[in-house]
Amino acid sequence: MSQTQTESLKVLLLGNMAVTALEGLQARVQVPCEFIPVPGKLEDPKALSLIEEADVIVAPGFTKKMGAVAKKLRLVQAPFAGLEAFDLEALPPGVVLANVYNHEVSIAEFVLMALLVLSKQLKKYDADLRRGFWGHKPFFAEPLVGELQNKILGLIGFGHIGQEIAVRARAFSMKIWAIRKHGKEGIQDSKASQVDFLGGKEDLTQLLSQADFIVLCCPLTEETRGLIGAKEFNMMKPTAYLINVARAEIVNEEALYQALREKKIAGAALDVWYRYPRGYPSTSDEQCFPSRFPFQDLDNVIMTPHISGRAESTLQGRLRDIADNINRVYHGQPLKNVVYVGK
Repeated sequence: MSQTQTESLKVLLLGNMAVTALEGLQARVQVPCEFIPVPGKLEDPKALSLIEEADVIVAPGFTKKMGAVAKKLRLVQAPFAGLEAFDLEALPPGVVLANVYNHEVSIAEFVLMALLVLSKQLKKYDADLRRGFWGHKPFFAEPLVGELQNKILGLIGFGHIGQEIAVRARAFSMKIWAIRKHGKEGIQDSKASQVDFLGGKEDLTQLLSQADFIVLCCPLTEETRGLIGAKEFNMMKPTAYLINVARAEIVNEEALYQALREKKIAGAALDVWYRYPRGYPSTSDEQCFPSRFPFQDLDNVIMTPHISGRAESTLQGRLRDIADNINRVYHGQPLKNVVYVGK
């Protein structure tokens, strides 16, 4: 049912990230709307007191306490793609949970950058030359840097991000292998044709043992948590590289550190971590090392602070899609990127 023309939607922007979207949403929402920004924690007493009258909540998570006080709620809108902080069972009956993407191109470009930096050993050569050392021997006296051509790129996950990575990797003449939860089931032929091999979770061992580069671009679920551990690192080539742009917890923290420290694999590019500053991502000035292990002391790791998806196109696309869903709630239209509907 749509709102009448005399009613306005009450939209709660909960948490520091959602609050920063206020100005962008005000410029894009085209229906009568009262935005109520509430920074801080989701279960703050002020937030809970306002949820009862809210039609829409834009927030980085949803809890049982929030669901218990919701009376008019119709949409819970995540301001990003990941949904680990959303309790699906807490959604009241009929309430829609939706998310947004628009980060896949930026992340795919980041992955290709990481592949090139790792294979060309740019980090090593840059560090050497900054100290005045040229860092290599005569041309025929040592192995030269690698190329992406004909290397096997293993994608663990083949959704929005994996498919964009595959398009770009194909331009470098890489052989592309991918696995996804349901294998070839339900995927368009045009998407499947992007890869040389497409399998299911039962093909993980084969992918790990064959790939020269392994990219994690799957969701964090109970099934994928700890998917890569010491056993899996032992399956990989000692010349293989791991790139993680998904969630840190897909990889066992200690096993990853030991594999890199002991050079069981050649190296890694890590954009997601096990520790974040308090208040991240809205407040991140606090000094905070991203793991209980000293990855920063390893010379075979590229470390970035969860920035692979940070691009102007991501920001504008997410504001557009969140605003579009708010407009659709008002008009009673089908919502976009629906993930779950409360039972």
